[in-house]
Order: sequence, then structure tokens, then C-alpha cells
Amino acid sequence: MPEDRRDLTLSVLAREAVIAAITTDTPAAAAPGPVGAAVALGAVLPRTTALSGRERASWRSGSTASSPGPGTRHPAGSSDEGAV
Repeated sequence: MPEDRRDLTLSVLAREAVIAAITTDTPAAAAPGPVGAAVALGAVLPRTTALSGRERASWRSGSTASSPGPGTRHPAGSSDEGAV
């Protein structure tokens, strides 16, 4: 294609996407669906302060069977080790 008829928009967009992917901490776009969402969530959870240490450990183990139910209080004097 002659140089004067080339549209460089695609080239610019591709370059910017590559630079953004390399220079940011944002996880790459995951595949749609629950598996992709779980992978993306797993990439972000270790850095969040929104969860307690036990909640993060529960996520890592993949099991919530031993986790207290909603509204359950921790026994007096117990602590949530690793809570941020």
C-alpha cells in the first residue's frame, strides 16, 4: 500500500496496548466467564487490604468449609492473624 494511503491508527493502538501491558500492575484481561473472573480475582486479592488474613488464606486454600458463617463473631480474645 502506498505510504500516503496508510492508516497508522492500528499501529499506534497496538504500540500503546503493549506499553500499557508492560508498564502497569493491572492484570491482563481474562477470559470471559467464572474461570476468567476467578483468575483475575486471584491476581488482585494478595494485594488488597479489604480482606482479613483469614479471608485471604481461605481464598488461597479454595475452601470455605471451616469459615464462620455470615454474622458469626470471633471468640473473645481471638485475633485475625495477618489482618491488614
